[in-house]
Amino acid sequence: MQRTKEQRQKEALPIIKKLSELKISAAEHPEIRLLLQHIQTYIQTGERIVIDIPFPQADVDIKGVLATDVKERVWVKFTGG
Repeated sequence: MQRTKEQRQKEALPIIKKLSELKISAAEHPEIRLLLQHIQTYIQTGERIVIDIPFPQADVDIKGVLATDVKERVWVKFTGG
């Protein structure tokens, strides 16, 4: 079963809140801007997106899955680069 647009918005909200909490700005980091573009595409189109964005300034990679199937977990994390 696929997530509705409202469900996708709800799944993406904690990711956006965490970036805000960590004071990581899309204006200062193109990698975060790309992540937010992926989230926007996910919400608008319902497309499943695998995240793998190098973030060399922080010496990490941003990895995760924006899943459309309700049985699959939506997650994004920073992993050691």
